[in-house]
Amino acid sequence: QGFTESGLNIAMGQGIAGLTEEVDPFLLNFLIILFISFFSQIFSAIGTATTTLPTLYSAALNACHNPLAFVVPATIACSFAFMLPTATPSNVVVLAKSQDLSRPLRIRDYFWSGLPLNLMVIVAASILTFFLQSSVFDANSGFPKWACDCVSCIWVPVPGYAARGGPWVHSQACMVNDEVTNCTLWNKTVIADAGF
Repeated sequence: QGFTESGLNIAMGQGIAGLTEEVDPFLLNFLIILFISFFSQIFSAIGTATTTLPTLYSAALNACHNPLAFVVPATIACSFAFMLPTATPSNVVVLAKSQDLSRPLRIRDYFWSGLPLNLMVIVAASILTFFLQSSVFDANSGFPKWACDCVSCIWVPVPGYAARGGPWVHSQACMVNDEVTNCTLWNKTVIADAGF
């Protein structure tokens, strides 16, 4: 809770948003899954979700991308915690109970058995989530109206394409700039005095 109340998620989201503009959507999906999977090994699945999901949501708002394109793969990747005992409570329990065995489990046992599994699910999830985002969640069709928070984002009656390769729309999201007198569309078009 302190992570979002302090505004750290917004600051980190602004940094991530700048990196996402020039990256291919499939590569971005793969990188989100790769990094979140790595973080969940160290910080646990719940800790990773608590800190990274608000950050990715903020990054999506700043980049004027559909938040589902960032949050869906990240949420799925939080459960790819196979390599270290710290990743999930069940791994810790198994490690503790193995101390009673003649040959207790070691961290390297977790690592070498979890690494191939992690690599397989990262590749499979990258492919599946990329195609499911479009077909199930419509995440690649532009910024949705429900995601506009009316503080940093307003909905303006400006016709145009909603995203790179997206549909033609009659109104779309506009991210309010620091000056609060204008806002920016997804394609970096600045709308002056957008009626806010």
